[in-house]
Order: sequence, then C-alpha cells, then structure tokens
Amino acid sequence: MAENTLKCCPDIPAAQSPAEGCCSPQADVPQQEINRCPVCDRQGQAVPRTAVENLLKDDFRTQMKDGEYWLCTNPECRVVYYNPTLGQVFGRHALRVKVWLKDPGDDVPLCYCRNITRGQVRSAWQNGARTYADVVKAAGAEQGKCNCQYENPSGKCCSGPIKGYLEELDLLHGDNAASKRHLDIEFLYLDLSTCTWCRSTESSLDEAIAEVAKVLQAAGVDVNVRKIHIQSEEQARELGFVSSPTIRINGRDIQMDVKESKCESCGDLCGEDVDCRIWTYQGREYTAPPKGMIIDAILREVYGGAKEGMQMPVPPGEVPENLKKFFAGRRRKKEDEIIKVIDSCCSPAATTTDSGSC
Repeated sequence: MAENTLKCCPDIPAAQSPAEGCCSPQADVPQQEINRCPVCDRQGQAVPRTAVENLLKDDFRTQMKDGEYWLCTNPECRVVYYNPTLGQVFGRHALRVKVWLKDPGDDVPLCYCRNITRGQVRSAWQNGARTYADVVKAAGAEQGKCNCQYENPSGKCCSGPIKGYLEELDLLHGDNAASKRHLDIEFLYLDLSTCTWCRSTESSLDEAIAEVAKVLQAAGVDVNVRKIHIQSEEQARELGFVSSPTIRINGRDIQMDVKESKCESCGDLCGEDVDCRIWTYQGREYTAPPKGMIIDAILREVYGGAKEGMQMPVPPGEVPENLKKFFAGRRRKKEDEIIKVIDSCCSPAATTTDSGSC
C-alpha cells in the first residue's frame, strides 16, 4: 500500500483526512466482549463514545451516563445505542442523523463525512462507478475530509457501507447477474424482540444458510435473504402472510401445511391469546424449524425444485383472525403506553424534575 493513502480508505489520499480522522487509533472503543442489545438480544458492536456524544441530539446527550456504549446491529430493532451495564438505550429519534444500518431510504448517508447518500451511490454505480474512490469523485466530494470516528453512527470508516452497497448492486444488477442462479429466501415474522419462536427460527435459518454456503457457491447459486417484519394487517394481506414465522424459498413456503399453537411470548406482547407456527419434520413437531429441515428445503429447490428456480409470487389473501387479533392487541397496548407516558410526563410531580417536560 502506498504510504500516502489511508489504511481504511486506500483509494483516498491521506492528505484529505485530518490527523484525528477515521484512521487514527480509536482508544475509546470498548475492547471487551461484544454485549447484546437489551431489546432485541442481538450481538452489538462496540462504538466510540465520541460518536455517540456527537450524534445524539442535545436533549439526549445530557442523559448519557458513564461507561461504554454499543451499536445495535439489528436493522429491525428500534435501538441504535445502548449502555449494557446500565440498561440505557437511545432510539433512532434520539439521533440528529439518519442511521444507514436502520434506514434503507435513498436520502440516508452512507458516507457521513462527505455527505454521500445511498441514492447518490446508486446513481454513481449506474454511471460506471465501481469503487469507493469512483463514488467520491462522482459525488464531487474529493475535498471532503474523513471524520468517521465522530460522524459515522458506527464510529468506523464510511467506506465500508459504500463498498458493501456497491457489491450488492453488482450482485443484483451487474453484467453477470442475469446468468447467475438466484435463491431468494424470505423470513417473515411478527416480532424478534420478545417472541422466542421467531428468534429461534431466525437462528435456525442463519445456521442453515451458513452450513450450505460453500455448496451453493460451488453450484453457482447466489443467495439473497430478506427478513421482513410484518407490522400491520395491510402488510400481511399484501404479502400473503398467514402465520408467524414463515420461511419462503423462491416464493414457496417451506411448509405448506400451517399448524399453530399458543405462543406465550406473542400473547404477552399483544395482551391476547394468539398462536404461532409449529413445524413438522421427520414425524416430530417443533416450535422452530430444525436446521436440517431448512437445509433440505434449500437443496431441494437448488437441485430438484421448480423450473430454473423461478420466483413464485404469493398472491394477496385474507388475513387470518389470529393475526387480526395480534395486530389489534398491539395497537391497544401501544395506545395505552402512550397515554401512560403522557400522564407521567405531564403530572405535577414530573414537571418539577430535571428529566424534561412534555
């Protein structure tokens, strides 16, 4: 590597980065083991305290406590930063910027130092940009300076998200995309923060995909995984979603017969008695599909499935009463929570404290 380039951004001259920019030692990044998000229980990522302090809105920055902070890496979770020791969390609304990991919008920055959005990256790719340096040049941002430790919500170099998005565009729309075989896997669920059945199903799916990854790569098959949080009756109807959780491969449910049983987790979440899916494999029933069941479905699709792995669209359908009850219960609980917050915030006792007012 040339001496006058950045280690994290090898395409960008070092002269364009301040001494305390993204490639300087990040002494305040926690070095201990990764902690889990207190809301979704996913493993988090250590983040410099400087990034948290810089990106929180003023009202929330004053609430920061001593100790280290982590970034929740689950795109579906509402939490951005958390302090695992004290249980403190900051959601997306607490930040003064949109978070690329949590928001798929075109107006969301992928490079915060140079203010290059996802939409700009895609436009640059469509005009021939294939590297981080190409994108920076296309955006007219060569004079920008790396300050990722303060500006990027992850506290890491902004080149990573841009390179990842360029690779995604190449995979989905590049010159060789049409000739590749694709395996589209969808995981549809109601909840990953509370429902143990959904979380266990997600874990089984991740493990199954990891186990067959080399086989699929050798067979020239590209895998695209979409995890879809079903949040309303309208969304369920549009996607033909009838039971949670659901796994589809190229549009086909891996278990066509829907069997359900009472789910305590989702019942607690919505305040109603609701059912979640149970899975039947080799004569036994499970609350989460065994890894072998998912692997069988994947290999069956690749080697003996439908013609050329064609995507089978799922037609919109009627939403089952079980799901209607879940969504109605969730709405009621959220309304009750809002009322409690307003009552607490605006009570005479609350307005005399230093915790803020409504």
